[in-house]
Amino acid sequence: MTILQLFSLPARTISNYRRALLSRQYAAERGLPGLIFFDFARSLAPKLALHANREFYSYLVNPVSCVRYFEFDFARRWFPPSAVSYLDVGSPRLFGLYIASTSPGLNVRMINPDGTDAKGSKKQAAALGLPNLSIDCCGVDAVAQAGEQYDCVCSISVIEHISGRYSDREAIGMMWDAVRPGGRLILTFPVDREFLEEYRTADVYGLGAPQRGDEYFFQRRYDLKAIHDRLLDNVGAYQRVDFSWFGERRAGFWREYEARWTREGRGYVVDDPRLMVDNFAEFSSWEEMPGTGICGMAICKDPVGGAGE
Repeated sequence: MTILQLFSLPARTISNYRRALLSRQYAAERGLPGLIFFDFARSLAPKLALHANREFYSYLVNPVSCVRYFEFDFARRWFPPSAVSYLDVGSPRLFGLYIASTSPGLNVRMINPDGTDAKGSKKQAAALGLPNLSIDCCGVDAVAQAGEQYDCVCSISVIEHISGRYSDREAIGMMWDAVRPGGRLILTFPVDREFLEEYRTADVYGLGAPQRGDEYFFQRRYDLKAIHDRLLDNVGAYQRVDFSWFGERRAGFWREYEARWTREGRGYVVDDPRLMVDNFAEFSSWEEMPGTGICGMAICKDPVGGAGE
């Protein structure tokens, strides 16, 4: 975006744009992972603006949201470089756009049962001109029914929300079946000191979430036992599994962050790079984390179908 284009924006947008750049600089000096996605998103903004895509504003002032810095970085690091086919199951669209843009020889398919979200992804893909990317409005059960397989299957911050027609246990089994022998399944999801299920007053994604009284299921936060019982124990033979952990330095920060985000909106999260690098850290294990965080899990499928480890 040129200076002339920038200064044609409202004063508040210009202010937030500058704050976001300063926050990125601060975070870079302190080693926040995933800043490559901040830069990638910012590079997309002018292209989207030319196509009158309103998402360009988000990419200018809050290009990557909160813990996505860790999640995107984890998924990128574990993405198999030799893959020729990739299935993205409902991840925030920026990751799929990045993979398709930086790997033009890779066949990328993004799926999402949320029709509104899938439509938004299609509009952005069209604006960016990505011939190696296809986007379908469907769940992973459609892939399972078709018996399709891919070199890599990735799902960022999705499995914790799956409930209703099938569970998280069934979903990871379907994702695993979609991985070719020798391929890789990459997941990220929230964790906490104890397993819990969170309900909200509205069906956030409009997909018919199960109800409990007047509230709707929103997500799970997994503890170590639930990671094994609900997820890892429901895949087949694998060669190895690798974990990464990224969580709040002080228990309770995430609740405070969400409360301010809800109250103040985008004016608060413009500073996400600074907020994340100051208040979150990478830990060597789940046990070391003081509170809420994110788990990254990469599972490599046995190429010959031997026993899991």
